[in-house]
Amino acid sequence: MDSIVINSSTNQELVSFIEKPSQAIGIVGVNGSGKRTLVQWLTSKLLQINFDKVTTYPYYLDISPVNDSISIEEIRNTQKFLKLKTPEDDRLIRRVAVIEHAEVMTREAQNALLKQLEEPPNDTVFILTLDNVHGILPTVLSRLTTINIHKPSKTQIISFFSAMKNSESDINKAYLLSGGLIGSMSSFLTEGETEKTEITIGEVKELLVMSKLDRLLSIDKLYVKKDDLKQFIQMLIQMSQGTIIQTASKNDNQSLSKWKRILSLAYDAKVALQKNAQPKLVLMDLLINL
Repeated sequence: MDSIVINSSTNQELVSFIEKPSQAIGIVGVNGSGKRTLVQWLTSKLLQINFDKVTTYPYYLDISPVNDSISIEEIRNTQKFLKLKTPEDDRLIRRVAVIEHAEVMTREAQNALLKQLEEPPNDTVFILTLDNVHGILPTVLSRLTTINIHKPSKTQIISFFSAMKNSESDINKAYLLSGGLIGSMSSFLTEGETEKTEITIGEVKELLVMSKLDRLLSIDKLYVKKDDLKQFIQMLIQMSQGTIIQTASKNDNQSLSKWKRILSLAYDAKVALQKNAQPKLVLMDLLINL
């Protein structure tokens, strides 16, 4: 069984990149779209190694945010990795450096990365994952081959997860909860998060029909710690995305406009948290404007 399921048009773009790679690529997709797994798959193809060997490969580097940010020091530290002598063989690409959620890099970090992108080793590819491109400097973005992750068809998704011995009921439930986002579906089905998520979805639905005053009175119930707020916002994003997909096919412009607005508010709240805004104020602003 394949280790990943990919939308056909996204797959074509990735295959073209693998055949003729540039020195840097940006994988763009909403949170839950499966960027991490896709990057591992792409790396395995570029380095010509097994999928399950990628994360322990000595010429693979993964940089992730610390406290929702990536500092200049973390980017500068990649210089040591780039100076490692790679094996002399006939592979075009022998080293991969990944920067996850690259949009949270500080401006200083992005400028440091730009210098590395200007003169990278010929056998190296930088892979940046991005929830969106808005936080990336134009000078950095211009150096990237960008590929947007499109969702696989529902038929592809059902076939993929059925082959993993998941029941049709669980697959349909996870599809509804995730809005068809493959990464979120995988978490729901393989990590047993479905019941936990159903409770959160129920709270979101209840919240959306409350009056503004009742929503504000629910702040202490919704916010216990920052991670609770992150989960709530992510559920709101996923619920909005799923509803927008369903509504778009019904030509219900009023409902579509409503859910697009909710999705925009949820994204704004997510970005505010990434910029270290006061969590309770972020929640209050979100609840007032829903």
